[in-house]
Amino acid sequence: MELTATLFNTRDEHCETVIALARGGEITAAMFPSDHRLIRFLTEAKRAGLRVPEDLSVTGWDGVYDDDGLLGLTTVRIPIEAAAVRAMTVMRSMLATPGEVAVRHERLRGSFVPGSTLAPVTR
Repeated sequence: MELTATLFNTRDEHCETVIALARGGEITAAMFPSDHRLIRFLTEAKRAGLRVPEDLSVTGWDGVYDDDGLLGLTTVRIPIEAAAVRAMTVMRSMLATPGEVAVRHERLRGSFVPGSTLAPVTR
């Protein structure tokens, strides 16, 4: 199931929906588009009495918080350094030859960061 989220809107966008889906037994796990949104969801889940990961496993996406296990977030870390280097190269090309840089889709390999917000698969 996919919920559409905006990048720069309310911090708790879809939190209530995810909580309701978990309570209704419709989902057992949720992935958030950023660690920041995951942290916001954890606050709302706790407020609603939803236990993570017992009632719902959750993961983030970006791995920008270097929490050394303090937060215990399960996430996928994107290679921010490689993305930044590539962005600088593309921007340099765009400045040197405006309008001549073609759109390219590129893949960068992320890495799994284990944490305490993901439970073992049970069903």
